[in-house]
Amino acid sequence: MKSKTTNLNVANYRSVIRAAAILILTMICGGLCAQTVSISPKTGNVISASSTDNEQHLNGYGGAWVHNQLPLTLITSDEATLTEAGLMSVHANNVSAQDGKLVIISGAGSICNHMSLSLPKGYRFTSYKMVINSNNTSVVSTTLKEMDATFTDTKESVTIQRTGSTGITMQRTSMNNTDMGNILYFKQDHPTAKNGSSWVDIVSFVVTFECTDKFNENLRPGVTTLPSGVSCLALPFQTQRVDLGSIKQETVKGYTSYKYWYKNVQDLKADFLLYDNSGIVGGTAKPGTAGDGNIAKLSFDGTNTYIGLKNNTYWLETPTDAVAQGEVNIPVGYRIVGARLVYANNVAQNIKHGDKIYITDGKGKYMNASLQFTPTKVLWNYATDGKLSTKSENETVYLRHIEKSSWFGPTTYSLETTTKSNQASSFNTDGTTLFYVSG
Repeated sequence: MKSKTTNLNVANYRSVIRAAAILILTMICGGLCAQTVSISPKTGNVISASSTDNEQHLNGYGGAWVHNQLPLTLITSDEATLTEAGLMSVHANNVSAQDGKLVIISGAGSICNHMSLSLPKGYRFTSYKMVINSNNTSVVSTTLKEMDATFTDTKESVTIQRTGSTGITMQRTSMNNTDMGNILYFKQDHPTAKNGSSWVDIVSFVVTFECTDKFNENLRPGVTTLPSGVSCLALPFQTQRVDLGSIKQETVKGYTSYKYWYKNVQDLKADFLLYDNSGIVGGTAKPGTAGDGNIAKLSFDGTNTYIGLKNNTYWLETPTDAVAQGEVNIPVGYRIVGARLVYANNVAQNIKHGDKIYITDGKGKYMNASLQFTPTKVLWNYATDGKLSTKSENETVYLRHIEKSSWFGPTTYSLETTTKSNQASSFNTDGTTLFYVSG
């Protein structure tokens, strides 16, 4: 007998109506501009890090120097490892504030102090000047380098002798808009032969910066799925500002100070908000608000995350605050100066086993458990074994393919339902339709 096929029109429930794949924004920081700042004990504080087990925790030394007013942070580390935002990842207590100057130390042997000096995204360093003296505690000489983010390319370098070096200057001035960003990287290198540590005094460290630096940001949802539609969706982005987390008094290896646990350190994130009018609650857009559910679905095609949008008017709002650990609001300021929307109309994912699907007539109606097509969407489960089922009241209803042969007429094919799984038919798919092959 010749094989026959029966086809079903289906739509993946994750299909989108109008899909925004990526919002690519050109943004600019709206904060303070064109400033000269000194990095010193007078302008900021050194905070101790509860760090790795082999950390010495010397009295007065910390893992980070934080400016008193500006979002400017110096982080020290014995490793070159960076966070996703480009800041030092594993903090070490390599900086101290002493007698009006900063003292930095680099460990014994092959251990070297790595440092990141950072401003938030949207700012840009335009110059720095560092004046350095020898520290008599040092066992070996020091080579201080400004480097790239991989700590392989040296931009500037000076050598400070173990004793006797005074007024050694390392400086650089930006010559264009791309040769300095919002993060500077330094490495405190030294000879390893004597297995000794390197200590130097930074008697002056002055930087200049501006906040007119435009940057592009690819905005994507902070979640990968939506159980149901919403009217307000958060689109997070990294500010490249440090969130140290909880700071409390601790005693580690005999040194009592206020400390932060370096593994709790996070890159501070802020949320853009995509919403329609129903996403506004009490005058403010609230992420996760169900509203009219016009932000319908999220889907991923292996490259882009698609936001399924129904026909409506939507707003994209820049963040005014970032929420740090402990629910602390930290003001941030950005404005959008350009935008590009990557989109596709009526994008649908290929159907596969395990998906939730709709069975349609192709004219905007959907099949229910009674095999009737109505405007109401009914979700069917396309199981890994190819069987289709849906819920009807308190029962699970399965779809069954029926074939009837006759000596006196053509063979007929039809669909029925059953509540017994072993009577259900298994359907195949080509990615866009489901079909049953008989014979």
